Amino acid sequence: MNLSFLIERATHQAPPQPSQQRWLKRREAWLRELEQLSRQVQQWLKEAGVAAAAFQPYQEARNEESIGSYLVHCWLVDIGSFRLRFDPRGTLVVGACGRVDIRSSQPGAPVVKLIAEEGERVADPWRWSIYCDEAEMEDLELTPENLAQALSLLMPAS
Repeated sequence: MNLSFLIERATHQAPPQPSQQRWLKRREAWLRELEQLSRQVQQWLKEAGVAAAAFQPYQEARNEESIGSYLVHCWLVDIGSFRLRFDPRGTLVVGACGRVDIRSSQPGAPVVKLIAEEGERVADPWRWSIYCDEAEMEDLELTPENLAQALSLLMPAS
């Protein structure tokens, strides 16, 4: 096999099958919803007084069965002496469309999970809920007030 043969073969491959197209659409929806979630949460945090310079975006590679490999946008935010990491874990989650973990630099802090569910209609945005097993926090709608409650678990008062 040489490079020319490889390029020729790749350019003449059959288009993706319907099942592959559904998974590609799922991945696109996941990445789009993550971007919207990121903007919303960062806006709430900025409105609450977190400086724009406190946010440190970065990317990580993910590889999910059926969906394939992709880059996901993660971010760190420094709030006082705490560093929070917003880490999208994936879209293949039982009973949901995706999950983002929020972890704290605080030793022993629980993991707060943001879980996405599809809207009523396909065009509707996903509904994000907050879960934290250790705090018996379950299915709280993602709002600024509920996010504050969740983050208080990750940034306890001294």
